Amino acid sequence: MDDTQSRLPSSKKHYLNTIVLHPFQPSKSYCFYKMNCLTSAHLIIYLIGVAKKTTRFSIYIERSSEQGQVNLIAIELIRIDQLESTILLFELSLQPEQATPLFYLIQLLLMYIFHPKKKCCIWNNDHWKSLQAFVHCAYLTEEMLGHINVLELQNHFKI
Repeated sequence: MDDTQSRLPSSKKHYLNTIVLHPFQPSKSYCFYKMNCLTSAHLIIYLIGVAKKTTRFSIYIERSSEQGQVNLIAIELIRIDQLESTILLFELSLQPEQATPLFYLIQLLLMYIFHPKKKCCIWNNDHWKSLQAFVHCAYLTEEMLGHINVLELQNHFKI
């Protein structure tokens, strides 16, 4: 990057990058499922079966711009043997009431995903800390969160 471009405001840099760079194209097609109070129990039971067979996951966190609160956690189930990726979108503002069957099914799904023998790929430690949102929703306990097998990807890019 030349000196002039480094002095541009970030919004201008973003605009220039969008007209110069090609849009991201995932290597696999994907299917996403919203995990919220409107999700069917049958779908979650199906996804529990998929999660049982999956050993690697990638996690993306989205925060609201006003309070910096976690409002979406996206979990990709990475399976080499499948042509399509499965992505679960946990909309934290639309979660089912605790003590409902749907709540317990989502809790069970997350227990299979975050089992200590499975590997979760995240960008950095901040994303790992953001998983506390699942503790606040009562889907996971602090103990479970502490035993997650995490691979921080950003560390591999640091010089």
